[in-house]
Amino acid sequence: MKKRYIVFGVLTLVCLAAAFCLGAARRSVTEDDVRDYAAEAFRGDAEDRYAQLAFYCSEEDYLTPDGMMSVKNQLESAMTAESIDPAGNYLLTASVEKQVSVSRDTATLSAIATVYFGDYFGLHPDLPLKGGYVDESDATTEFCVIDDYTAWRLFGSIDVCGMDLEIDGKLYTVSAVLAADRGEYASYYGETPRVYILYSSGAMRDQNLCFTTAEAVLPDPITDFAYDMFSEAVSGYSEDVQVITGRFTPIELWENIKGMASLGVMEGQNFPYYENIARIRETKCAMILVFEAVSWILAAVFLVTLIVLILRPIFKNFEEKRLAKKRHAIY
Repeated sequence: MKKRYIVFGVLTLVCLAAAFCLGAARRSVTEDDVRDYAAEAFRGDAEDRYAQLAFYCSEEDYLTPDGMMSVKNQLESAMTAESIDPAGNYLLTASVEKQVSVSRDTATLSAIATVYFGDYFGLHPDLPLKGGYVDESDATTEFCVIDDYTAWRLFGSIDVCGMDLEIDGKLYTVSAVLAADRGEYASYYGETPRVYILYSSGAMRDQNLCFTTAEAVLPDPITDFAYDMFSEAVSGYSEDVQVITGRFTPIELWENIKGMASLGVMEGQNFPYYENIARIRETKCAMILVFEAVSWILAAVFLVTLIVLILRPIFKNFEEKRLAKKRHAIY
């Protein structure tokens, strides 16, 4: 009997250890992910609730800068109608990737430009290697953010903040240098140099821009308030609004497990690399969660079995004593 106690005790401990290890592994998948936690970063220590949302479309949906201004105005009107002061209380951005030529002196290279509207770096709060982000309203000159691929290939250094370069023949000043993704998902980031510029800056001023991504962090005082407000504001461009907040929580991951076939890299449309990476992370987390749940279930089964094995002799002995007393009372 003692051997059975030991066996089920060890099995319980092994399954518990496996469950804790798998939980830690699941959480480690997103430990360097800042984009999908922009709402938490924006909220800080405040108790107010915020929701992070996004939608993705094609350039044929014609989400223009004027369209984004309309979305912005509609969101602010909706917040004002609910007695929420929009000033400093939300983030909104839209972006599209364009191929550009970047040059300095005699060096020229092809690059991917993320052309953005609004608070792009508020929703992608990566800490720069050098420099800092310049608010559009504070800029006195054309500025850009570059990754370290661009910095090394054009300047041979990342200490380049304040230096000038040209993007499609227009002069820009470097305000910050970001780290290129060289980690597990480097293939989705690519090795092509990247730059980040405002939609209204010189190189894009004569372009007929149509954004393919819109993202927001909005006040969410009651469930689905932010979702409904954002969905209504962008209804003319997309009906597929995604809730980014909490996408890696066990509840949301279980929902994704039901549609496991739809997880992974999205094909066929213009999705940014960071969303493809996020969906791959979702797939990994969901798969780990399955094994984690199995480990918890097995641990519970083995623990219950162990408890039954321990208690059965006790109850049996108690019952025998009760019957013995009963027989003694009769005789």
